[in-house]
Amino acid sequence: MPGKTARSDENVPDDGISYDLMPDEIVWRDRQKMLERHGYLLRPRFRPGWVPSWLNTDKDPLLCEDSLFNPVPKLIDATRIPDGKKVVIKSVQRDSTETSIGTFLSSPDLAKDPRNHCVPILDVIRDESAPNSEFLILPLLRPFNIPPFFSVDEMLDFVKQTLEGLAFMHNVGVAHRDCSDMNIMFDGAGMYPNGFHASVWNLDERGVPTSPRRRSDVASVKYYFTDFGLSSHFADGEARVVTGVDGLDREVPELLPLNRYDPFPVDVFILGNVLKRNFTTKFLNASFLIPLVESMTQENSMERPSAAEALAHFERLISSIPGYKRRWRLKEVGKGRLGTFIQDVGSLGRECYFIIGSLFKSPRHSK
Repeated sequence: MPGKTARSDENVPDDGISYDLMPDEIVWRDRQKMLERHGYLLRPRFRPGWVPSWLNTDKDPLLCEDSLFNPVPKLIDATRIPDGKKVVIKSVQRDSTETSIGTFLSSPDLAKDPRNHCVPILDVIRDESAPNSEFLILPLLRPFNIPPFFSVDEMLDFVKQTLEGLAFMHNVGVAHRDCSDMNIMFDGAGMYPNGFHASVWNLDERGVPTSPRRRSDVASVKYYFTDFGLSSHFADGEARVVTGVDGLDREVPELLPLNRYDPFPVDVFILGNVLKRNFTTKFLNASFLIPLVESMTQENSMERPSAAEALAHFERLISSIPGYKRRWRLKEVGKGRLGTFIQDVGSLGRECYFIIGSLFKSPRHSK
């Protein structure tokens, strides 16, 4: 969306909306040349001397990519110049836990482990304009639930990956401490053949509306835990005790002033709440996950399973679910009979297509 700042210059179209750079965007513009020297190119909007593409034309600014402002001040998307890869640049305090823990989890030995679902740090750049800041270069990802999940197997894949990733983190001594909805993302490249825009999720890289493939129609998607700004890393044998009340999930029982607690059961609680909000309270055919979610969100942290135990519990729960139920659409709670019937017919047609495609070796799962 554009910045809506009232102005009276040539960059204010007839709709009265200013599309000038916002103050936080100017900070990035002023670092554009430095970032380019390191191999990262910002979008035209954030380059010095930018002239809006719609000036002196009949174009509607809302239809021009360079009218899209940067929504999160500490983050900006860019293109890695050598290979054209889309990345995100994040500004953090120098020597922050986000850098130290993130680079630890991105180390070669840990990065090659398929259970590792921590966002990789591709590069670290010192901010030449602010000695206390640095930039983390990360892959461009999407919120894990945009677009919405369609089928049971898509949900199961998410649950498995996140439980697996949490168990991996805990196994190497890292407690995330804020693994809630906003800090779980996924690589949606396979679902968006024309790419997607970092500012507006339903647009492609050119700023044109786009429709994604479904998760189950591509070879794979990978989910990642992001943002290690509150995380803790413990050495073997070190007491796993922390204090603090920060975090996105305000329902965690341990988050009380001056309370000392083990952060690993907190992670289990937070992820259990993610599963509750997004699946077990929203979809009728996610009800088999309720025992898992209830165990993960026990009030008493001593009664919660470890992340590894939760993963094992999940695998037991799904072991007897037949294939056709896994491919079936997720059924929303509260839908009327007619709406449910129509959606079931559509899902049945899709299932028939799947079977026929499999018989004829359909390339539907190829990227």
